[in-house]
This record gives sequence, structure tokens and C-alpha cells, in this order.
Amino acid sequence: MGTNGYSVYEAATIMGVSEKTIRRRIKSGKIKAFIDPGKYGDTYRIPELPPEYGDKTVAIPKKKTVKAATNNEVVAKLNEVLSRLDKLENVQPPAPAPVKAKPKRQVKDRGERLEYAEQLIKDDPERKLSHADIQAKIKAKYGHGVRIAELIAMRVGQAQEGGK
Repeated sequence: MGTNGYSVYEAATIMGVSEKTIRRRIKSGKIKAFIDPGKYGDTYRIPELPPEYGDKTVAIPKKKTVKAATNNEVVAKLNEVLSRLDKLENVQPPAPAPVKAKPKRQVKDRGERLEYAEQLIKDDPERKLSHADIQAKIKAKYGHGVRIAELIAMRVGQAQEGGK
């Protein structure tokens, strides 16, 4: 407890509740507190805890703590870390796995694919096959498609020939 009473953090730690709970209880009047103007803004100070908590003396942990160590402890820890580093330096990394070259796809002659596309279009005078369907059939047969623009041009050409 400070000279002006408990802080919200100290009261919360002693009572075993959160700081928000302490603030709610202050605002509802269950805990009496006053506002202490401070360097970084106003803070609540609690002159005494509710009677059920009495005037407990509790060691309140700091929010940030650093473990104090003697010089011998620091030297021992450094030696331990250095020995671990020495062990790591002597370990050889595993050899990298050989890189497998991807086999190149053999692309059939573009002319053959276009001929097949023309044949598919001729066999479909009612236009039941979409461009995507034709493309899928070409890819299934040859492993490579043709440009959609070329398919459209073929269909337009077929429509013009059929209209004559």
C-alpha cells in the first residue's frame, strides 16, 4: 500500500479480481476511492479495502520483473550457452536433396490441334458444345489447347459458310 492507499492494481491483486472489476465496484459505490491527480493522468486510490478483506499484507508482484543474479551465475550461464554453440558448430547440416528436372511436356503440332478443333466444330452444327467444352476435348487428346479466339473465328467462319 502506498502512502495514499492502494492502487487499482494492488487492490485487484489482493482481492483476487481483475482491475476492471475494481473500477466497476468503485463506480457503483461498493468500494470507496478518491481520484489522485498524477503525472500521467488521474488515477483511483483506495484508502482501505472492504472489511471482508481486512488490512492484508500481501506481496504484490511488479508487472515487469527481472531476476537478479550473481556474477558467478551469469558466468555459468554464459559458459553453458557457449558450450551449446560449440556443439552446434560441429554438426554438419544434411546434404540437400538432388533436384529432379521436370520432364518437358511434348506439345503436339498446332496444326493437328486446329484440325481437330475444326472437326469438332463441323460435327456440332447445332452448337451444343461451348468453347470451353471444345477446349477441354482438345486438351484431353493433345495435352495442350488452342486459343479461344481461334475457336471463335472457326465458328464464325462455319456460320458464314453455312449461311451461303
